[in-house]
Amino acid sequence: MKQVIGSIVFALLCSAVHTVQPNGTVDEESPRIIGGLDLDFSYAPYILFMTLYNNPQCGASVISHYFAVTAAHCVHQKPVNAITLRGGSSFVYSGGHLFKVINVQFHNQHDIAN
Repeated sequence: MKQVIGSIVFALLCSAVHTVQPNGTVDEESPRIIGGLDLDFSYAPYILFMTLYNNPQCGASVISHYFAVTAAHCVHQKPVNAITLRGGSSFVYSGGHLFKVINVQFHNQHDIAN
């Protein structure tokens, strides 16, 4: 497992995703992005997939050689050694590159209550 991404800096980048059904109701449990399109990951090499204890958790984005950013609620009070990031693949458990997270930093104005 690579240790290229040393820290994850958490910000308000991700939000809950809901699908609006044709009848106007909102599907709270849908994993689909509204109006989203299929994407070849070679066009978005900065996209990462985060797992917690090897279970799908959130998305993240590469912001430099050693840093990625995601939403704070994805890892609030979660052990760093349980978080991994996968880049370069549209598959949760295979392909691309797997990165070990070694540090978590929250924004200095982070407040989980908000």
